[in-house]
Amino acid sequence: MNFSTSGDNLLVFSGTSASPSFLHAIANTPFTTTSSSNNTEVPTGLTAGTSAVAVSAGPGDGDEFDNIYYSGSTSFTNAADAFAAINDSANWTGSNTAFSPVSSFTIPEPTTALLGAIGTLLLLRRRR
Repeated sequence: MNFSTSGDNLLVFSGTSASPSFLHAIANTPFTTTSSSNNTEVPTGLTAGTSAVAVSAGPGDGDEFDNIYYSGSTSFTNAADAFAAINDSANWTGSNTAFSPVSSFTIPEPTTALLGAIGTLLLLRRRR
């Protein structure tokens, strides 16, 4: 992967790109009401803070972090708790310098949507 340093998004979906069914979204810039090459709207069917998370340095275009990683709890009693934690932007750390993110955690009884979200958060890392 080669993410942009001026804002990017990772969208997890099933189906085809022409007819996606979104499972999860992670953005390193705020969700907006208009999409561009550096930001995005919350994808259809997802809700910011519930099934999508935006981790940014501020509320506007250009307020992106070059690097973000999940820094919250890594142990959960069920999949719903893990998904809630993943979608809470307070559980993420952002920076404009390189870092070494958490590489693993334990989640019992994963669901299909959760598996997609976990895959996206394990390594959202971009180097300048």
